[in-house]
Amino acid sequence: MLWTIPFVALVCFVHRANICFPTLFPEVEPLRASYIENLDVPLCIDCEHFIMDDRADLGRCSIYGKRNPVTGKITHSYAELVRQNETECGPKGKNFIQSW
Repeated sequence: MLWTIPFVALVCFVHRANICFPTLFPEVEPLRASYIENLDVPLCIDCEHFIMDDRADLGRCSIYGKRNPVTGKITHSYAELVRQNETECGPKGKNFIQSW
C-alpha cells in the first residue's frame, strides 16, 4: 500500500496536522563540525618550520627536504606532503612548534 503514505501526507498538510510530520518525515540532522577531518590538529601555517610560498597551500616545511649532491641547493618538501607522511610530521603534526 505505497499510495497511502503520500495520501496521508497530503491530508496532514491540508489540515496542518503537525503530529503527522515527525512520524512520516523524520528530521534530518544538519552537518556539524565533527564531520570535518583534521579539525583538531595544528595548522602548518602556524608552525615555526613553515616556509610561506606565494600561496599558503604551496608552503614548504623547513625540516624536510632534499639536498642536491652537485650544487648543494636544498629543496624543501611541500608541507602538505609532509603532513600526509606518517614517517615525517604526519597528520597529527608531531614536529609542530607554535610560531607566535
